[in-house]
Formats: sequence, structure tokens, C-alpha cells
Amino acid sequence: MDGLALRTSFGTDYSQKYYRNYTPGGTTGNVLLIDNLNTSDGFSRSVTITDTADYRRTIHEQHNFDFLLGYENIDYTTENFFGTGSGFASAADTYTFLSQATQNIPYGRVAIGNQQGTLDIAVDVNGWFTDGSNPSATGNLFQPVTPTRICDTRAASSLYPSNQCSGFHLSQGGTLLPQVQGYGPMAGVTNAVAAVMNMTSVDTMTQFGFLTAFPDGTARPNASDLNHYPARNIPNLSVVKLGGDGKVAIFNNAGTGDVALDITGWYFPY
Repeated sequence: MDGLALRTSFGTDYSQKYYRNYTPGGTTGNVLLIDNLNTSDGFSRSVTITDTADYRRTIHEQHNFDFLLGYENIDYTTENFFGTGSGFASAADTYTFLSQATQNIPYGRVAIGNQQGTLDIAVDVNGWFTDGSNPSATGNLFQPVTPTRICDTRAASSLYPSNQCSGFHLSQGGTLLPQVQGYGPMAGVTNAVAAVMNMTSVDTMTQFGFLTAFPDGTARPNASDLNHYPARNIPNLSVVKLGGDGKVAIFNNAGTGDVALDITGWYFPY
């Protein structure tokens, strides 16, 4: 067709990026530094197709007309991948790939990370779980129950129903001895060895300090289960071994105040 010009143009753009950074592990004093690999891979691609139609016509050698129509399509695709791993058998370049990561922390240790700043920490062990791979490892079964309050040292009222601990406020250096086995949801239970409880330091505490929960009739360990603050409710979930009388001992090192115990289950031999 006279005066009509058709044109198609095609363009493409492709880019790829790859990042890989490996930090070796090690030990500094009693601090275990876990090795870590961060890697990312990605690409972006665009395809552009432009079609134009240009029609020009002159009428009676006096009037010129120019019509231009165009269409453009851009197809853009991007894909990114990010991965991290640890527990490599070797720090050599041939090993530090994601496929070689085990995510295992060696020597039976755990890793504790700090987001920023410096600080001191204390770790108290209450027990452990096994994976069943060792037939000679002993253990217990867990019996869950609906969380039930079995002890609250605040004075009995419409807000705080009467219970075995009503009115027994904790003094500085004082120890509370609530009955766990045989009380509340554990009535009739005789073979429990430990209880899982949510222990709460309520807002009547007068000083900064800590609570230690341990089996009644045993020496108090040098450990803490909850750090309490004045005028604040501070809860913490604890697994506490029971004394021979089915009780636990709760020691308060500083200030005076009240605590509440909610039992969520217990362990017994199988």
C-alpha cells in the first residue's frame, strides 16, 4: 500500500547477580561461634516488542496527512533466591555450599545470639529431651491438662479465689511450699516426677530480684526461674522436678510480693 510503512523492533535486557559470604566458626573462651554461610542468586530479564504503522498521503499536492499508530509490549521477569546454612565439615571453598550445610551445632552445645550491644548471660538447665535413638536412655511421658491455677499468694477475693496459697505473701529470703501432686487437676496422681507450670511474679513485688523453683526437701540450686520487677506482672514457663512429698519450693531472694502458679501438665514414668 502506497504511503504505508510498517516497522517492528525487538529488544531484550538480561542481568544476573550472585553473592556468597562464609564466616568460619570457632571457640573464644567458653563462647562458641557458629560458622555461617549466606548466599543469594537471582536474575532479571526484560523483552520489549514495539510495532508501528506510519501512513502518509498527499491530496491534490496541497494537503499532507501523516498517521502514526504504535503498540509496545514489555515483558519483565525477575527471580531471587536467598539461603543460609551452618554446620559445615570444612571451611574449604569446596565444602561451603548450601548442599553441604548440616545446621548441626557440635559438641552438644546450643547457640545464643545477641542482636546488638554487649551483655552477660546466665543459663540454667532444668532437664532435657531425647530423640529416642538411644534405647538405654530413660525418660518420662507427658500428661497435658487445661491450665489451672493451683497457687496464688494474694489475699482471697472475688478476683483471686481462695486456694492453698491465699495470704502467704513471699518475704525476702522466704520460701513457698505449694502442693502440686495430689492437688487440683493432679488430685489422685501419685507417680508424677515433674510438673510444667507457668509461674508469675505479680505486680506487688517491691524490688528487683529472682525466684527459684526446685524440689521440696532438696538443696536450693544456684539458679533462677524468673526475674521479677516492682509493679510488673512477669510470667515464665518452668519445668520443675517434684519433691518426695509432691511439693515444689519457690524461693524469693529480694523484696516482698506475691506469686501465682498455673499448672499445664506433668511428667510420669512409662
